[in-house]
Amino acid sequence: MSPKWITEAMAAGKACLSRAKRIKTPILIVQPEGDNVVSLPAQDLFNERCKSSRLLTIPHARHDVLIEADRYRDWALKHILNFYDHKYKFV
Repeated sequence: MSPKWITEAMAAGKACLSRAKRIKTPILIVQPEGDNVVSLPAQDLFNERCKSSRLLTIPHARHDVLIEADRYRDWALKHILNFYDHKYKFV
């Protein structure tokens, strides 16, 4: 990662948080509990602000959940597919 990449990523994160209340598109935030790359508190804050988002926390999983152990990946994929099948209701 370059310094420019980090600067741009931080600016994008701030923009997302500032616009979260206006977002209407359903968003599923996949949050591995053991993620040490992405800020979990920032994801939690975005989820609180964005009424159309849902948080899927995956216990004990790490950052790259879709290339993790089968038990984490399979569990995550099941919930992701359920989300897209409209089993999650948005108010």
